Amino acid sequence: MASIARGGTIVITGVTTGLDTGLEVPLPLLPMLSEQITVCGSIMGTLQDMKDMMNFIVTSGITPEIGRVLPMEQAEEGICAMWEGRTSGKTVFTR
Repeated sequence: MASIARGGTIVITGVTTGLDTGLEVPLPLLPMLSEQITVCGSIMGTLQDMKDMMNFIVTSGITPEIGRVLPMEQAEEGICAMWEGRTSGKTVFTR
């Protein structure tokens, strides 16, 4: 929240594993009001949105955090770890 400029927007994505996780996130309302911050949710966008996002990622130098690299033979182990929330960063499967 502290890194958002006045009048900025925070976009929340995710919850692809469902809402039954009991996840609750406290949001400080005073900074949102005084700094005119918008919070919105997004599940997906258009094909052009994805192309624009990919271009932004490439041109800005953003790199993903890779948590684990596993051979495809260990995909079940990796997917179970993701399902159980025991991962950090992206899990990459290789052939």
